[in-house]
Amino acid sequence: MLLAIDVGNTNLKMCLLEMDTGALIGKPERLESKKPDGSTETYDVKTLTECLERLCFVTKRKLTDISFAIYVTVVQNTEAYLQKFLNSFLTSDKFIEVGYGNVPLRTLVPHPGADRIVTAIAAEKKHGSDNEPLLVIDFGTATTLDVVERENDVIFITGGTIAIGPITMKAGFDRAVPALANKYELKKTERVVSRNVFEQTSAGAYYGYLGLVCRLIDDTVKELVADRRLVSPDSLNLVLTGGPSVIFQEDIEAEYSNNDLVSFKASDYELMMEGLFIIYKYNMLLREHEAKRQVKKKELSKL
Repeated sequence: MLLAIDVGNTNLKMCLLEMDTGALIGKPERLESKKPDGSTETYDVKTLTECLERLCFVTKRKLTDISFAIYVTVVQNTEAYLQKFLNSFLTSDKFIEVGYGNVPLRTLVPHPGADRIVTAIAAEKKHGSDNEPLLVIDFGTATTLDVVERENDVIFITGGTIAIGPITMKAGFDRAVPALANKYELKKTERVVSRNVFEQTSAGAYYGYLGLVCRLIDDTVKELVADRRLVSPDSLNLVLTGGPSVIFQEDIEAEYSNNDLVSFKASDYELMMEGLFIIYKYNMLLREHEAKRQVKKKELSKL
């Protein structure tokens, strides 16, 4: 059984995956990544172990069933406590951190963030094809838009955009306007114009953010056309991921249903875990090849 850990700016997520297929076992367990004062949370081994024990209990699995772990983090100074936690039940050769040197992807964007690498790999492997770039939109603490392309079976992140995430936007508004804090929802409303201040705020948040995302998609298309990287109908495929994407999925899909250059491909909420599994399998293959190389080297030395 594989333990997959995703440490984001909003929360830490633990999942159990089947070793052979990568199928998700049960639902993930989460811990907040931020303290109430906004500073980064640092977890001790006890807290992380309790989270994993809850996960094992819910999924009816045992800690000893875990034979390998993989983790990705975008939060600074988290590697030490994660490694200490994993070393409490696994040896150091039985877990890996996702980094630029151990993934089947090249990027033209310097240091795009390990989470973006993971979702780009999963999106391309699952939804990509030659000569049709993907625009992977990941709604999170920040919303990232990454242009992902494949050439001769090599996956590239060729560019992207970062915007404030919808939940982050709402949290900032709530702090700035406490009179309206927690009195409205980030959701689609029947009308943009209303006579209720809370509905007005919901409408402004929803349609304002939808407009932001659609404008970024439209301008991405214009630039790709100008760069001659979009040349055929429906040649840019949209893939949405991240929890908040479900809020906007319907309207984004409708917006681009009749577009000559853009095709809505999928809304895929588990890309992160699928990407971690792909990277795990890739690293196991690298280890297998290295082991064979060492055996061959040893045999040659005896000649």
